Amino acid sequence: MIGSLLLLAAAILIFCNIRQDKKSGERSREVLEVLEVRISDEAKKTDEAKNLEQPSSEQKYTAPAEDLFAQYGTEAATAATQEKLAEIDGDSYVGIISIPRLGVRLPVMSEWSYANLKISPCRYSGRADTDDIIIAAHNYSSHFGNIADLLIGDEMIFIAADGIEYRYTVTQTDTLDGTDVEGLVANDSSSWDLTLFTCTLSGQSRVCVRAEKADASDDAA
Repeated sequence: MIGSLLLLAAAILIFCNIRQDKKSGERSREVLEVLEVRISDEAKKTDEAKNLEQPSSEQKYTAPAEDLFAQYGTEAATAATQEKLAEIDGDSYVGIISIPRLGVRLPVMSEWSYANLKISPCRYSGRADTDDIIIAAHNYSSHFGNIADLLIGDEMIFIAADGIEYRYTVTQTDTLDGTDVEGLVANDSSSWDLTLFTCTLSGQSRVCVRAEKADASDDAA
């Protein structure tokens, strides 16, 4: 009787996981469609702004000698580098993660929580433009369930909400204890420009994929 109950409980758990996987995949695709349009629009705005800023052949540009933000203090300087986010249905997204080898292309929420992870991958810490971004996701087949299959040299792409595209090359994969937070983030600012991680099927460990930035482009993929 006890064995039968345990088998039934396991079957129910598997069914619930499959159902949540499907639901999360569908929601991610819905958000992705909207986010791709938003990012494309931002990329066009950026290109138009750059074209307007370009001096004509008859003009000569001289860089100002003084600090333009000096009279406004550090807040103005910080605002100039403020991260662009895309708001969709009340949630904030920092960009899109694309993994061509796995056929994965998913929106990335700006902040992680267990509730957010049921919708899409989430930014755990860092930023793409500071070369230290870490992205977490559930091990759903529609999310990061297959990242352990990535090989050294595989390409990954992150398209930020402002339309800037960052390309990465996988350099290593690790399996860490689920409580090893230090191992997850240690030296990330100097060694890993991008880290993806998810839990293993047992939930006791974390699969981490490390990557270095290859180049950056202003054009979204």
